[in-house]
Amino acid sequence: MKEFNLEAAKAGAKVQTRDGRPARIVCYDMKGQRQPILVLITERGEEFKSEHSLDGRYYIKSRDDRSDLFMAPIKKTGWINIYPDGTTGRTHTTQNKALEYAGSDRIDCIDHIDTIKIEWEE
Repeated sequence: MKEFNLEAAKAGAKVQTRDGRPARIVCYDMKGQRQPILVLITERGEEFKSEHSLDGRYYIKSRDDRSDLFMAPIKKTGWINIYPDGTTGRTHTTQNKALEYAGSDRIDCIDHIDTIKIEWEE
């Protein structure tokens, strides 16, 4: 999991709790609070309010908690070509790009599919 990044969260990047629950930040500057980030955490279809420090911690002291904030993973998709020596070359952003840059020795894969779609999280 990626550590909580206040600037990325302010710019609209999604956040979640340490244990993977979706979290929606309502404000970053709650007045008069040691934990100025007001968050709504979704659990079993309902939202519960929670207060966090500027570094995303639920508890100000160093104790880890399941409600600590982290950056939500970003799902990515790409296409690759596979070659006889086991290499794949680079990952392309579209299937057409993968086809455009494919070497003549590319292996036709399952049912003669020209490229392989891959998905991962960052």
